[in-house]
Amino acid sequence: MKRRAPSAARAALVALVAVVTSGACVAPGTGWRSDPIVCRSLGAVAGGVGASAAASGSNRVAWGLVGMAAGALVGHLACEPRRGELSVRVSASPLGGDAPFQTELRAVSDGATRFDWELGDGGTAEGTRVTYTYRRPGVFHAEVTVADDEGRRAVARIRITVLQPRAQAAERSIVLRGVNFEFGSARLTAAGEDSLDAAAEELAADPETRVDVVGHTDSVGSDQDNLELSQARARAVRAALVKRGIDASRLSARGSGESDPEASNDTPDGRAQNRRVELRVH
Repeated sequence: MKRRAPSAARAALVALVAVVTSGACVAPGTGWRSDPIVCRSLGAVAGGVGASAAASGSNRVAWGLVGMAAGALVGHLACEPRRGELSVRVSASPLGGDAPFQTELRAVSDGATRFDWELGDGGTAEGTRVTYTYRRPGVFHAEVTVADDEGRRAVARIRITVLQPRAQAAERSIVLRGVNFEFGSARLTAAGEDSLDAAAEELAADPETRVDVVGHTDSVGSDQDNLELSQARARAVRAALVKRGIDASRLSARGSGESDPEASNDTPDGRAQNRRVELRVH
């Protein structure tokens, strides 16, 4: 009597045995997963043995070959590392400013071995960290392309805004004629305090300017004493302006002592002109 071919159910069982057996041999933790050739070989052997055992009679050879093929495939898939998509994050500090504008660009990517930058104005660079100067105003899209040794790639970009520089205003000087101090002191008189109101209003009307508060003295006394007094008086005026609402970051204070006279120190009137506080606005 002629032997019947395995049923569909039996064929499915053979395939299942091949897959399960070969997959068990290359499961994580067996020590073989790191070598694809060993994984495929073990999978083929295990799949062939498992399929032969599930088949019967003369069909064992044929099903054994099928099992070997299935086992090798499972071994290959089990050993192949599961790799996600390559990704990259990009940042810049600062993101914008007046031309010429310098910024530091950074790219972070796990696994990438190459970082190529297109900086938006025709410039190029390489590396994870790039310091670059934009010479002209405009909106630029800095783009980094990363790649790894297996050919995966990822792209990220960031916008850089470079502004037209403001025209530099010519420095102007405001001499605070009515700002007086008590004799030999940095304490403002009452009249001197009142005189600062107008200066504060003028500075508040142009909040983009910066101001150097410079103190001066006449030549009476030692050079060192005059320098220290002029510095103290400049600081006193700066503090009074801050009290009136002027941003302290706009104001600096320094003293020139008797080194920059406006008039002759030989007359009382000349010495009075030299005892002054000056606002240099720029």
